[in-house]
Amino acid sequence: MQDYKQQFKGKKITVMGLGILGRGLGYTKFLAECGADLIVTDLKTKEQLKTSVELITNYELKIKNKKKIKFVLGEHRLEDFRDRDMIIKAAGVPLDSIYIKEAQKNRIPIEMDVSLFIKCAPEVILIGITGTRGKSM
Repeated sequence: MQDYKQQFKGKKITVMGLGILGRGLGYTKFLAECGADLIVTDLKTKEQLKTSVELITNYELKIKNKKKIKFVLGEHRLEDFRDRDMIIKAAGVPLDSIYIKEAQKNRIPIEMDVSLFIKCAPEVILIGITGTRGKSM
């Protein structure tokens, strides 16, 4: 089942929306481990995302990813949504964002963490539980 990692090796991927709650950490680490060429962009500043950035940077050193992760924080730039192989957007990013529209204009696939997981593990049976309240025990 390691073959799925090869599909990301050397791919130019922009992660849009790292977030302060750590939601973007998992897939950013996963893609770094696969050897993807990553740009992580978020409207929050480096100071606001300090913990997340440190966790990713430390992980990057641990796995010895040859491709350094580039952080663009405090802004999004249109150039980070062109000439990429894939965009992974956080759940809170609207589809009508000018950056998502730029990627669509350039025919770049747009994924989210769940859609990416489903593509990597199509044989896995998934049961999704959604909602705001009542999911934890």
